[in-house]
Amino acid sequence: MPKVVAGAVEARDVATFLLRDVVVVPGGELIRRKVYRGDWDQLPDMDSLTPTSADRVALLKIDDIDGTFAASFDAFLPNA
Repeated sequence: MPKVVAGAVEARDVATFLLRDVVVVPGGELIRRKVYRGDWDQLPDMDSLTPTSADRVALLKIDDIDGTFAASFDAFLPNA
């Protein structure tokens, strides 16, 4: 495959151009949480369920959810 960019600086410039409408805010609420209500004998297939709520949280937390539920978390973890 041929080289698309000449080096790291040019790669950054191309990425900046392509992602110009993306806003990245360091820190804050980086974790997407989806909550599913129900009573299951085993872990449900969450891809086949519709979440009853979805929000963003800063920590992996479930202490603010009452009742019987399942939760899934998705996050982007940047390289430091």
